[in-house]
Amino acid sequence: MDAAGTGNSLSLTPGRQRRDFTYVEDVAEGLLCLGLSEAKSGEIVNLATGTLTSVRDFAETEARILGISRDALKFGETPTRKEEM
Repeated sequence: MDAAGTGNSLSLTPGRQRRDFTYVEDVAEGLLCLGLSEAKSGEIVNLATGTLTSVRDFAETEARILGISRDALKFGETPTRKEEM
């Protein structure tokens, strides 16, 4: 958000990590449905889309939506953490 308002660049990892980005309203609806379900106490339930997207693709999409130049996305300037999956 800062880059959208100021034009500053963003120091990012290479962005190869893959995540299941889930829309918050979908998670809220899933939690409501879970509350009405027959799930047993302590049962593990995952709320997700099942689709993995790279962090880089996500950042590029958000930059386009927010009007941030692709040149402002400095992929690889920040090292990927060792514990990163």
